[in-house]
Amino acid sequence: MIPRRKVTTYKGFWLDILKGLISGMPDQDETIDLFRKIFSEYIGVKHTIFASSGRDAFILILKALGLKKGDEVIFPSYTLKNLAELTENAGFKPVFVPVSEDFNINPAEIKNKITERTRVIVATHLFGNPCRIGEIKSIALGRNIDIIEDCAHALGADIDGKRVGSFGRAAFFSFETRKIINTLGGGAITTNDDELFSHILKEFKKQRISKIHLIKKAFFCLVEQIVLLPAFWSFFARLLRNTTMKSIILKLYRAAHTTSRNSVYAYSGLQAYLGIKQLDNIEKYHRNRSFIAKLYNNNLDNSIIPLIGKSSRHAYYCYIIRIKDASIISSKLLEYGIDTGYGDEVMQVLDDNKATKVIHDQALELPMYKGLKIEDIKMIVRRINELLE
Repeated sequence: MIPRRKVTTYKGFWLDILKGLISGMPDQDETIDLFRKIFSEYIGVKHTIFASSGRDAFILILKALGLKKGDEVIFPSYTLKNLAELTENAGFKPVFVPVSEDFNINPAEIKNKITERTRVIVATHLFGNPCRIGEIKSIALGRNIDIIEDCAHALGADIDGKRVGSFGRAAFFSFETRKIINTLGGGAITTNDDELFSHILKEFKKQRISKIHLIKKAFFCLVEQIVLLPAFWSFFARLLRNTTMKSIILKLYRAAHTTSRNSVYAYSGLQAYLGIKQLDNIEKYHRNRSFIAKLYNNNLDNSIIPLIGKSSRHAYYCYIIRIKDASIISSKLLEYGIDTGYGDEVMQVLDDNKATKVIHDQALELPMYKGLKIEDIKMIVRRINELLE
């Protein structure tokens, strides 16, 4: 079985975690300060602050912007449902804008949704593909609207050499288990705004480290890595095709992850240490994923491959094609031992826009991870092309 994703690790990853948990974590302040410094330099910003998760990072930014109850936050209508829920729970109103063919928010549709209560536009670089941030900034300019970049999928993506996470008032990143960098959860906020940085830093300093929380995260990460091994995933992937079993398994999985992600603890020196080691090799990571994407792009029909801006570099957190009957194609590929994702497994639709619904229904996630073999990619491409004939 070829899984669609794998947990992000490096050689010695588990040994570093074991040493940190048993022998003592790296120096908290020193290690975090170093990670802050090199992360800021990599993104091209003045400041970085770490958070307990990408979601926590997003809420910290929202609250620091001084929004009032009932103020509106614009989201793409094709995005993570949980972000909109967190916004609503904080007392703000999420407003949804249709997406373009590239899966990202459609700048031409944003003006239609702006009101006198609009305070923020969330510019999501979905699946690692940079959105049209320049057009979004032009719309926000002069309207007292801040831009928050959602870079949870897009660490390392850029536009004309300028990395995402450096365009808006602030940005947030995620370091969950299958993200581009895995630090057993956690997230980052980047900004060039000194006042915003100071405000968020005060909130960060209120948080406390929990070794028990880290042990739980490490355990979940290890279980996920084992489950995604081809021998195990062959069983689970087929089990998930049964509607009842899928509902039960996903409910348990989401409950475990939600509990873990919603627990707010300070980012630790051990997590920063893991991040530093991975950031050192991030360009190698991107070259590998770009190579896999190139093989897909060169051998699949141009009408179904991802649309990318001419001046953009895609991070390829996920490789998503658009294809009719995605659910049927996914089931048939599973029969050939190829696990793919479709529908809400890829991303959720948050309004009733017909164009967004079509994009949601046609999205098919193909395998993309370090270690994916060339012969497996060729087999995936061959099977897809056969099914489309």
